[in-house]
Amino acid sequence: MPASMTNRRIAVVAKGYPRLSETFIAQEILALEQRGLNLEIWSLRHPTERAVHPMHKAITARVSYLPEYLYEEPMRVLRGALWSLRQKGFGRTIKAFWRDLKRDFTANRVRRLGQAFAMARERGSSHFTTGGVHSSLNTRSACPLAKFSAFTVSMTQRRSAMGTARFTRS
Repeated sequence: MPASMTNRRIAVVAKGYPRLSETFIAQEILALEQRGLNLEIWSLRHPTERAVHPMHKAITARVSYLPEYLYEEPMRVLRGALWSLRQKGFGRTIKAFWRDLKRDFTANRVRRLGQAFAMARERGSSHFTTGGVHSSLNTRSACPLAKFSAFTVSMTQRRSAMGTARFTRS
């Protein structure tokens, strides 16, 4: 593997981590670590299960938990929003957010934007990947990052034959 890939940190965005029901994502993370990639895990939710699969115990990536409810960590979200406000593509991101919000007004859309702000400010990665395009939770948090940050976002589905979508900052 090229040195540039092993030096680059990749963030994996997961709905919740660790989760017994998500061994597919754990398998992917473990395989990438075994190939020498430097990973970090960003979880949209805190774990709800006490039991942990042995595969999760083998994973060495640092885990960061985003604010599950924005009111619980308002300063973290505010710092992320203020940092994001100064980024080049912020206006484009907000326009897309308002367009989506008008189409489907839910509190979850606001939460995902707040999580994206926190992730963008705190990230140590140059590339984000989400496991499971089937879950809009992951993609709605990660995709705004590509619009105003200097890194790429990719998504994979459970069946690798279904394809991979790739979004980069333009």
